[in-house]
Amino acid sequence: MDQDGTAVIHLVYWYWLIFGGVLVALEKIFPGKSSLWVGIAAFATGFGAILFPKMSLFLQLVLFAAVSVSSIIGGKAAIKAQANRNETEN
Repeated sequence: MDQDGTAVIHLVYWYWLIFGGVLVALEKIFPGKSSLWVGIAAFATGFGAILFPKMSLFLQLVLFAAVSVSSIIGGKAAIKAQANRNETEN
């Protein structure tokens, strides 16, 4: 409970780091899915929570969502560019 009596949820940084580790492990078990990129976003959110320990849950979720979307888009684009380079070499 907060001082004004409202319930406050605090996600500690290690929750994000564990979540990221689980997602990266899932990517090793089920390759080809996007869990690697979402796992990277969870790690980034965890490190953000370490750097800014007073970050609210809302900001943590916004950071997680933004990094998830951008890492998925960037990762897929990098994989596509690598595939195009490999095709031109053959």
